[in-house]
Amino acid sequence: MDKRKPRRHREVSQWRTPLTVGIVTRKYRVTIDASAQEKAWTSSTSTIEHVAPARYTGYTKSSYDYMKRFCPKQVITLRGPGTSYARYPSYQIQIATGITDKKSLQLVSLHECAHIISFKLYASDISQLGKRMDAIYGRFPEGSEQLADCMASAMGADISRSGYRTKNCTGARADAARKVLAGQKP
Repeated sequence: MDKRKPRRHREVSQWRTPLTVGIVTRKYRVTIDASAQEKAWTSSTSTIEHVAPARYTGYTKSSYDYMKRFCPKQVITLRGPGTSYARYPSYQIQIATGITDKKSLQLVSLHECAHIISFKLYASDISQLGKRMDAIYGRFPEGSEQLADCMASAMGADISRSGYRTKNCTGARADAARKVLAGQKP
């Protein structure tokens, strides 16, 4: 019989980034205290820029201006050309650069904001979001992507510019989009 003490998992510390009314650059390192089983260590330094949405400029500001009514404190980063993403559980939006057409940037911005709204609504059981939206919108493309397009349409975007080829945001599809925008599960 092994009489050693079982190795205990350490708690993950969480902290919030500073509230800022401007642009603040901070350097961070992670430090782990020594234990009986391992030596202490410190990570390399990471630099993080904290930007208040009111201070966004250029392309980021253009994207934020489309979504600020619906996602007023949204963190947006730029990711280079390609695909834009909304992240769960960080609720961060990464907008692809190079979208030169204003109507397309509006759709992409509102589509990603719609994902954030739906993630927050279904946060207690995120798997239910996909299941429910597949039931309403179908699975090809994914129901949650069509929901985001229909929500973007309800927010004023032109879905004819959708990369998911969503064509129908009427009837039960429109009702579901409006409910999620209102903070209700369809």
